[in-house]
Amino acid sequence: MTTPWGPVQKQTEIAPGIVEYRTATHGGIWLSPERQTQHGYFKNWLNDRAWWEEDIDWAVPYLFFADEIRTTNKACAFEKNLTKAREIARRHHPTFFERFVRDRPEWANITQKDNAAISIDNTPDSKKEEPL
Repeated sequence: MTTPWGPVQKQTEIAPGIVEYRTATHGGIWLSPERQTQHGYFKNWLNDRAWWEEDIDWAVPYLFFADEIRTTNKACAFEKNLTKAREIARRHHPTFFERFVRDRPEWANITQKDNAAISIDNTPDSKKEEPL
């Protein structure tokens, strides 16, 4: 199997139709065709509905399918990664994040707490580097 980043070294299906891939240099999340149509947000660095790179874009499918990923218990450090996904999505995919919170009122309180700790970048959705 080859990914946009090269040959696969490791793969883990973290939920049905959601596979985490690692290569020698990079990685990301792959969504099956069925999963691609379920979340309806397709702005990512690769301009590809199936592939979501590991630095920024992975946060979109990770958040959207969080309940199913949690249920399978196959993702490493799920709660820590969920918090990180929320922070990344707020900064780098604000359109998705606003819709995500609107559709899930239970996330509103979490988002209000995050506002105090995380500065919001209102730059349009795009690939950006995380600060070191």
